[in-house]
Amino acid sequence: MRTCKIKGVARIPAGFDYRQYRTEKIYKIFITQSDWIRPTPESIEEMMLIKSIEEGEVLKPYTFELYYQDGSFSVEKWIQH
Repeated sequence: MRTCKIKGVARIPAGFDYRQYRTEKIYKIFITQSDWIRPTPESIEEMMLIKSIEEGEVLKPYTFELYYQDGSFSVEKWIQH
């Protein structure tokens, strides 16, 4: 696998784009529960949407899902500027 190196960033496989995003606030939920009982990423996104509406904020139309080796994961949505 061919990779390219960008300063300050982990090695990225060739053919993938590197993008930087900035935001002032992030809605983030970190889950450590078993696959059997934890909520789905879609239901977590819905909870974030409800909370952002309550706070009078608009979320960007994309979601970051980060999965870890221990089985935990986090879901992030960022607010519009």
